[in-house]
Amino acid sequence: MDQFELSLLGILLAVVYNLVIGSLWYSPMMFGNRWTVLVGHREDDLQGGMTPGIMLGALSVALVEALGFSLLKNFTGMDGFFGGLFLGLFIWLVFIVPPFFNRVLYEKTPRELYFINAGANMVTFAGMAAIIGAV
Repeated sequence: MDQFELSLLGILLAVVYNLVIGSLWYSPMMFGNRWTVLVGHREDDLQGGMTPGIMLGALSVALVEALGFSLLKNFTGMDGFFGGLFLGLFIWLVFIVPPFFNRVLYEKTPRELYFINAGANMVTFAGMAAIIGAV
């Protein structure tokens, strides 16, 4: 197996998945209204919406994550949908949950905000890695 073999289709699908989940998760339909209050934004702070800079930043983050999952899939041999799902959940549990919870402990970030953000990352990481594993 080539450790630097990348599935461009898998990466593209994972990036799209990331952007869709983020848009839904932080929309008023799901957790957006509560998230807005918890981070201290006001309604007029959000009037600018998704600016090109925000979209470019989100796209860049999604692309880096997808590339990382693709490389990790090759290095670990975690292949297929369930192998990818396990990889995404493992990465989330080991590298996302602890530092996010440290913010609750040391910065006194509200636990509810922790659950919203950590949940978004769980769904995103698991889905992106599963897509990359399956493609």
